[in-house]
Amino acid sequence: MIRIREFRKALNMTTAQLGSLVGVVPSAITNWETGFRRPDVDMLVKLARVLGCTPNDILGFEEDKPAQDEVTEREVPACVRATVEVSADRSGNANTGRTDFAEIAKRRVEEAGRTV
Repeated sequence: MIRIREFRKALNMTTAQLGSLVGVVPSAITNWETGFRRPDVDMLVKLARVLGCTPNDILGFEEDKPAQDEVTEREVPACVRATVEVSADRSGNANTGRTDFAEIAKRRVEEAGRTV
């Protein structure tokens, strides 16, 4: 969720004022705030500078949380999980509650005679 409105209101700024500072019309600000459109990366940086925050703040990312690089089985759709379980059964690997999709993909490519 884009949080432009939240930061703009905290500074008691109108859409016209913010638009003037970043070089766009007020309706562009409104479109971003309502989610009708999204600012591009360059504009996101300008907005962050003017609003006194980071692009991650505007996008609603929490910087103190580490990024997850593993996907748990619960987060995988059932159709994908079923395919992976069948593949794991064929290869004889035990189901550990975690699925290493990169390893499965690598193994499938190697089985097809290609290397990764």
